[in-house]
Parts: sequence; C-alpha cells; structure tokens
Amino acid sequence: MFINEIIKNVPSLQSKIVSIIDASVRRAKRDNEDSVFLLGSEGTVDSGIYQVALLGEGIACHSPSSRELSDVRMCIEDVKQNKVTRDTINLFKDLLAKEETVLLGCTEMSLLLNYCDIQGIKTIDPIKCVMDELYSEYLEAIVKK
Repeated sequence: MFINEIIKNVPSLQSKIVSIIDASVRRAKRDNEDSVFLLGSEGTVDSGIYQVALLGEGIACHSPSSRELSDVRMCIEDVKQNKVTRDTINLFKDLLAKEETVLLGCTEMSLLLNYCDIQGIKTIDPIKCVMDELYSEYLEAIVKK
C-alpha cells in the first residue's frame, strides 16, 4: 500500500497522515457497528484493504455480489463521465438498500450522495470521515493556542 511505503521511508510522517481507510474504520467502531456492507469497485473489494482493517476491529464486512459489482461499475463510470441520470441514481439507491450500514468504498459513491435523498439509510462516507477528523484536529489546535 502506498501509505505504508511513505511511512516506511519517512516514519515521522505517520502522525501527519489521515488514512481514509482508518478514519472509516474508526467511524464504524465509534458508531458501534457490528457489520458493514462495502460498496466499492472490484479493485477496492478485491484488495481486501477495508475488510482487513474492519475485521481487525471486530467488524464484519460484506461485499457486493458479481451483479452488484457490475452495477457499481456502471455508477462509477457515469460519475466519471459526468453522465449521472435518473437511472444512475435509482441504481445507486438500490445498491444502498441494505439492512446494514453501507461503507462507501469509492469516491464516486460519495459523490452520488449529492444526487439523492437517502433518509433511513445509514452510510459511512470515507471522505466525510477524513474531513471530520481533520476539522477536529484543527479545532484542537486552535484551543491550544
């Protein structure tokens, strides 16, 4: 993993890096999640990066089926090409319709949240997790001054 290489070469940077994976796992743990559904691309799912980190904290991680991965790929491509349609949004909502918390494992999934109302669906947005942690650090730094 890229971050591990950076830390290996420059250990002093470890305290300055906010890992999107670790921030998401901390949020799941803070929210007392027993399990999450990882909504990500084949690459994200196949890498096992979220699954290992979550399991390390005792949180089960379920992955998309082959059909769901195909749907995820379509959503990602629509976002990348700036061609989000009503069909894309409905497909995304179907992917979110889980009985457990959905961890948005690709940035495109986070961007799709801007297009739809997801009341009643619990998500963990890694981008928001990192931003929340950085904001907390910022506030702590201000208080110390």
